[in-house]
Amino acid sequence: MLGNKKKLLVFLSAFFIFLISAIYLTYPLIFHLTNFTTGYGDEFLIAWIQNHTIYSLFHSPTQLFNGNIFYPFSNTMAYSDIFLSSSILSAPLIIIFKEPIVAVNFTLISSLIMLGFSIFLLAYYLKKNYLASLIAGLMVVFSPAVLDKKVHLQILSVFWVPLSILFFLHFFKTKKSRWLALSMIFFVIQTSNSFLPGYFLIFFFLIYVIFTFFKKRENIALLFQKKNLFILLISLLVLLPLVIPYFKVSKEFNYTRDIRDSIHFALQPEDFLVTSSDSRMQNILPQGFRVDKFHNGEIKPGFLGLVFSILSIASLIYFIKKRKKDLTLISLFVTGILGLVTSLGPAMHLARQTIHHPFLIPLPYALFYYILPGFSGFRNSARWEVLFILCFAPLIAVMLAALFKKIGKEKSLIVSFFIILGIVLEFNYPLNFYNVPQISKFPEVYSFLKENPKPAIFIPVCNWNDKCGSEEFLRVYYSDQGFPQMVNGTSGFSPPAWQNEIQTINNNFPSSLSLNLIKQTGAKYIIFEKSTWDKYFKFDPLPSLESNKNLKLIRKFDNTYVFEL
Repeated sequence: MLGNKKKLLVFLSAFFIFLISAIYLTYPLIFHLTNFTTGYGDEFLIAWIQNHTIYSLFHSPTQLFNGNIFYPFSNTMAYSDIFLSSSILSAPLIIIFKEPIVAVNFTLISSLIMLGFSIFLLAYYLKKNYLASLIAGLMVVFSPAVLDKKVHLQILSVFWVPLSILFFLHFFKTKKSRWLALSMIFFVIQTSNSFLPGYFLIFFFLIYVIFTFFKKRENIALLFQKKNLFILLISLLVLLPLVIPYFKVSKEFNYTRDIRDSIHFALQPEDFLVTSSDSRMQNILPQGFRVDKFHNGEIKPGFLGLVFSILSIASLIYFIKKRKKDLTLISLFVTGILGLVTSLGPAMHLARQTIHHPFLIPLPYALFYYILPGFSGFRNSARWEVLFILCFAPLIAVMLAALFKKIGKEKSLIVSFFIILGIVLEFNYPLNFYNVPQISKFPEVYSFLKENPKPAIFIPVCNWNDKCGSEEFLRVYYSDQGFPQMVNGTSGFSPPAWQNEIQTINNNFPSSLSLNLIKQTGAKYIIFEKSTWDKYFKFDPLPSLESNKNLKLIRKFDNTYVFEL
């Protein structure tokens, strides 16, 4: 009984520390969940995804993947990550506060809490050392490479990965199927949020099974027991309804990500010395790797943090020298290194140039791209660095636990204090936040569309790489009010036919050619935003619109005109 109370105290105290850490890292966001954001880009897109997901689950679950943007295309939610589990976790706050951005802010804070805590749990499971496990979790949540993902919450909310690994390991240790079932539940929850972290887990599972086959072959028979095969099969079947829409989109457009995208978004060796403004090391590290010094590509912050980087190198040396035979540690080590190498993309680059002399250096990513199902759908290869982070943080805890055992409790406390102090002080407090429009301040035209639900097109309509592309993020966000069907949209993918169509519409607006194309989309309203148009175009199409007999001006909201086709 005392042992259980002690364990509970260990876990609760650790959770409280990560709760406080997340609040500190994001302060004062905890008091501005409904009106702050970290930026005006993907944050709005993710808020729309999460709110639309919750709306669909409550109102029309069978239409989960049919978003209101990119009308009349179907399965438009499959143009990006679905954020299913994050959306469900955010649902209570969305319902209570009724502001779309609260989903993103809650996901950011809760992900930092749970990411640190889940790493702590995995590290504690390995060595039962509280201080070493605490350091592992804090290194991860304070890492500038992790904080840089605050814009891309699908890669920050990966806390199910360590939990799935933990129970997968416990299954092989105890030989009890319930732990495999729990591991697969976490795998499904993680993969239903975003497919990339699902691949993280698949890589670890395969590596662990391969090493088990060569080291403890008798344990492999566990997986082939009927109930365990049933658990694995059910896990895949549960994910199938989420996989099918992405498969349909790929087939519909005969589309895969160009491998050159992976090259563009890959980390390069020098990027591991480049940090974002989230670290005080920004002014110390060699920021001479500037974008304008290279012909193509862009600098990407891959710096783990000073303490994390030093301890990663130390753990690398430690495990190579000790040649640990523990299957768990070997698997984490190999998976982590594979994640790091994969983050470098399909081929080795240096100084933003592909290495060709004396020969091209291909990397595992190129092989995975061509042989692994769905892998060619990923774009940002740099995100594989997170797999390294998730695997090496527990390994660092193992190394520190060995050190603490050697130097004794008193010295361990002193060493831990200075390590944690270094981790916390490196963070460049505070993060930057921006005010978010409240629903009560949304443009009136969205209330009109909610009350008059007909497909609409906002003019100008822009692709993500157009000069007015940023406007679409706000439009998508505003559409959280009622989710009106709109030709406009922005996401991780845009239909090629849509891109060509809107380019023609913008370039020829308001000619009969552009109006006919708009009519073909099925849009019933043309919503002309004059103030937006004037920012990007030199001529005024309003007189032509007002004189066109095929259009009827039915409403005007300040500089926004609603024409009915």
